[in-house]
Amino acid sequence: MAALLGIVAAFFLWGLPAISAAIASLVPVSVEERLGAVVLEGMAPQLQRCRDDAVERIAAALQRASPASPYRFRVYVVNDGEVNAFAAPGGFIGVHRGLIEKTGSPEELAAVLAHEMQHVVQRHSTKGMMRGLTFLAVLSAALGDAGGAAAQVMGTLGQLHYNRRDESSADREGLRMLEHARIDPRAMVRMLRILEALAGDGPAMLRYLSTHPLPSDRITEMERLAAEAHYAHAPVLAGVRWPPPAADCRP
Repeated sequence: MAALLGIVAAFFLWGLPAISAAIASLVPVSVEERLGAVVLEGMAPQLQRCRDDAVERIAAALQRASPASPYRFRVYVVNDGEVNAFAAPGGFIGVHRGLIEKTGSPEELAAVLAHEMQHVVQRHSTKGMMRGLTFLAVLSAALGDAGGAAAQVMGTLGQLHYNRRDESSADREGLRMLEHARIDPRAMVRMLRILEALAGDGPAMLRYLSTHPLPSDRITEMERLAAEAHYAHAPVLAGVRWPPPAADCRP
């Protein structure tokens, strides 16, 4: 019995992530886009999504700095005071009004967007979804309840959780994205410090922290890498009032 439990534990610790990562790597971008559209609708229904010229200009600057990316990033402001941001498969990114209002500069929002874009590029959301679906498939096979597992599929689409390794990787590559866009790398450190300070705010940060772990060594690593980045940088938006006024969320 102990040996069987060990095998099961090993599968869920190492086998399941490896299988889900392999499956995710085979998913075409077009399929990711369809999945991402479902996630976006679940996490930010259309009437909650806003347009903001400043946010779109920052996203466009980052997109131009990633010409080889197969993804077309679509960034939406979510009319919600919660401090949160999310990246759905296929290039869909949502950033809550509450998070934007906590940033002190366009560069800090650019750091958030670069981080979320890297979750897309590295397929962290897609891998997480495949992991959930693989788990359900294994469970249904064990319990003989394929119909019940299928009913859970849609529920997994909105569960975008990242592990510590995903977060560190999105930080590092997000910083590189800022470099390619010639945006101040120290903005990434400042944004992490803002989130760290907000961590004690309880419910306002619980959702973000539940999906984006924030261990202190993330900040230390970003401080080191930002200090090593030597390149000329310029304001991502010149002469723009920040944070921008409330976005237009009218239907």
